[in-house]
Amino acid sequence: MIIHIKKQEKLLRTRMSGIRFCLSGAIPSNAYINEHINIVSNSNEPLDIKKSRYRHRFFPLRFQRLTLKVLLFSFFTTCSIAILLLLFVPAAYYTLFPSDPVPVKTDEAGTPQGGSFTTPQTHAKKERPLPPYDATLPDGNWLIIPRIGVQTELLESATPDESLAKGVWRVPDFGLPGDTTKPMILAAHRFGYKWWWNSSYWRYHSFYLLPTLQPGDLVEVISNKRKYTYEIYAGEQGEQITDYNADLILYTCKFLQSPIRHFRYARLIDPNTNTQHVDVKSGISSI
Repeated sequence: MIIHIKKQEKLLRTRMSGIRFCLSGAIPSNAYINEHINIVSNSNEPLDIKKSRYRHRFFPLRFQRLTLKVLLFSFFTTCSIAILLLLFVPAAYYTLFPSDPVPVKTDEAGTPQGGSFTTPQTHAKKERPLPPYDATLPDGNWLIIPRIGVQTELLESATPDESLAKGVWRVPDFGLPGDTTKPMILAAHRFGYKWWWNSSYWRYHSFYLLPTLQPGDLVEVISNKRKYTYEIYAGEQGEQITDYNADLILYTCKFLQSPIRHFRYARLIDPNTNTQHVDVKSGISSI
């Protein structure tokens, strides 16, 4: 097939519409084709340029395809830049501008079980009865936080990554469940890994909802078939632990990449004791 385009003196001056057709990939009208394009076919059958594959020589779709590629490239480039900003901007910001601790505030003065939230914690010898042995409790060490649905086994390893890849890590060289001489420190990822979010795994084994815990919320630790109950009395955002007098310290990251952490401090309590009990005869509180 041979295609001839009729020569005209004023092509560049009067035929800009044809150029627009080519750039946009649109199909011109038959009248325009008959006037400006002469198609000679080897066969006697009439050739419809709109259905012919040869029309792409005059009105190629590569412009449309190129535009689509540019749009896709721009979209993915923008998404990549946004993800990089989310990952590294917080880390850079807090490196340049260190953050002061931001305490968690509450309107509650205290609870019947734990007492006042403002009472200073100390690691002086505390006489607390040992929780009763319960054969129905699971083996091993477990962490349960009813408020946020955490229910996971405490993992121990020399390096944190090995345990944090699965759930909650108990920091070595610190307290054990029920210890009141030094705090037990538990850490976990907040966002974790992609496979955590393919199911409800994240809810039971991560600290994603740890920032929602408030003073007065309870934390349970099971160890050796005994259940220890802790009550959160304070919390903060910061870069370091500031209260090592707590019996239990929970912490997780605030962002994917930043030194800021969410901390929650808890004290070991006896769930059967009412610290705000008032002696009816004397009218004196037992706090």
